[in-house]
Amino acid sequence: MHVRGLAPHPLDEAELPFTDVVRDLGRALPPFDTVSSGTFSSPGAVPRVRAFGPDHNVGVVVVPDPSGAIVSMMSLVLNGEERACADVVRAVRDLPSSTPLVIVDWRRGRILSP
Repeated sequence: MHVRGLAPHPLDEAELPFTDVVRDLGRALPPFDTVSSGTFSSPGAVPRVRAFGPDHNVGVVVVPDPSGAIVSMMSLVLNGEERACADVVRAVRDLPSSTPLVIVDWRRGRILSP
């Protein structure tokens, strides 16, 4: 067991500007045409949500808060080649932030950054 001083803060408390994050990720990774949700027989585009990555199974999904001004959530999909996954992690890790971003692989139980 490891006892820590302070728990990490939710991402929206970092107040990362959504447009800046989209711009910076777009410089580092190719954008996805659309982000969709639903079933294979009835997919639907998700408005305002953006995604970037080298492949359909490797990327980062960026969700704004209700106002659209700041990033509320980012989800990384790392189900591909090691180099492609590393490129996505690096692009997120390199985002300018007033506080260090902690990237966690919950499924494998490991911290990918800082």
